Amino acid sequence: MEDLIYKDFKAIFNGHTPPYSFLFLDELDKNIDLSLKRAGDKQIRVATKSVRSKDVLKYLAQKLGNRFNGFMCFHLDEVLWLSEHFKTSFLMGYPQKPNEVQARKLAQRVQAGHEIIFMVDSTEQLEHLNRIGEMFSVKFEYCLDLDMSLKLPGLNFGVFRSPLDNQNKVDQLVSKLKDYEHVSCVGLMGYEAQIAGVRDKLYDNFLLDFVVGLLKSFSVKKVYQLRAYATKKASELFKLKFVNGGGTGSLEVTAKDHSVTEITVGSGYFAPALFDGYDKRFHPALGYAMAVQRRPSESMFTVHGGGYVASGAVGRDKAPVIISPKGASLIKNEMAGEVQTPVEYKGLQKIELGDPVFFRHSKAGELLERFKDILVVREGKIQETWKSYRGEEKCFL
Repeated sequence: MEDLIYKDFKAIFNGHTPPYSFLFLDELDKNIDLSLKRAGDKQIRVATKSVRSKDVLKYLAQKLGNRFNGFMCFHLDEVLWLSEHFKTSFLMGYPQKPNEVQARKLAQRVQAGHEIIFMVDSTEQLEHLNRIGEMFSVKFEYCLDLDMSLKLPGLNFGVFRSPLDNQNKVDQLVSKLKDYEHVSCVGLMGYEAQIAGVRDKLYDNFLLDFVVGLLKSFSVKKVYQLRAYATKKASELFKLKFVNGGGTGSLEVTAKDHSVTEITVGSGYFAPALFDGYDKRFHPALGYAMAVQRRPSESMFTVHGGGYVASGAVGRDKAPVIISPKGASLIKNEMAGEVQTPVEYKGLQKIELGDPVFFRHSKAGELLERFKDILVVREGKIQETWKSYRGEEKCFL
C-alpha cells in the first residue's frame, strides 16, 4: 500500500464515492506471517478491540491456523455475540461486572460448552462473579490481571491498570482464591503496555528517545519476574490453561518470557500510523478516503469529514496521517476537523473537487467505528466488501 502512487489508489477505488474504508489483504497476509514469526513458539490470541470486524476476525482465525488461541474481547455483549459465530476461547481483556441479563446469558453459554473467561484483579470482582455462579449453578473461569508498570519516584512508566503490581499484593489475593467455590482461576495476564504500546521513536528527539529505550529495558526485568512469580503462586492452587502477555509492540520481548504461553496481537494486523515509530514495523493495511469539496487557496484544499482522532494522551501522534497524494499534510492549528479537514498541498498531482484523499488512522480498530463497510483489496482490485461491527449494527463501547 505504501508503494502505490495517487493514480493507482484512484484506479483501485474508481466508482466508489468517499468516505469509505479499505483493507489490503496482501499487506494483512504479510502482517499475519510477521506475527507468527515474531511470536516465536507462543500461541496467539487476537485482540478484537484492534480489529472490530467479524469478517476480519474469521480471516485471522483461519490464517493463524493451529497457532490461533482465541480472542481477547473488550465487552461482555461482544463475547455473547461472537460466541454465536465462533467456537473458540473468549478472554475478557478487562474486568466488567455483568448485569443480570448478561449473567444469565453467559451462564447459559458456559453450560453449553463455550469457553468464556472473565478478567479479575480484586476480591470484590471475585465475590460478584462467585455470587452469579452460585445463582445460576455454574462455575465461571477467570484470569488474574497483573500490573506490569514500572514504578519510579514521580513516574508510573506504563498504564494504570490492575492493583496487582507487586509480589505482596499477588500473595494477598492468591491466598483468598480458594475461598470461592463457583469460580476457578485458569489464566494469568500481564500486559507490558510501556513496552508494547510505547513507540521506540516517541519524541523525534535522540536524547528523549534514548531515555524511553532505557526505561523499556529496565521494565523487562520487572515484567519477567512478576509474571513468573504470579504464575508459580497460582499454579500451586489451580491448573492454568494459559499465561498471556505482550502486544504488537513487544512480541520479541514477550516471546522470550518462559512463563508466557500466548501473546495477544491486534494492532499489528492493520499497522496503523501510531506504530510507524517502532523499530520493527508491520505493513500498513487499513485506511480510509475522504473527498475534496472546496479549495480555500491555491495551496490548500478541504476534504469533507476527517475528524478521526485516536484515543489516548492528547498529541499530534493521535491525528490521522495522509497516505496519498504525496505533498499533502494537515494544518497544524486545525488538524483533523469535525466535518471538514483542511489540507495543505505542495504536490504535483492535479487535485479536483470530488477527488479522494487517502488517510491512515492513528490507532487500529477505532477507525472501523466510523465505517459500516470495508472495501477488501487483493492484488490491486476490490474483491469484496466486508462488514465492521458497526456494519452489523453492533456498538459495544
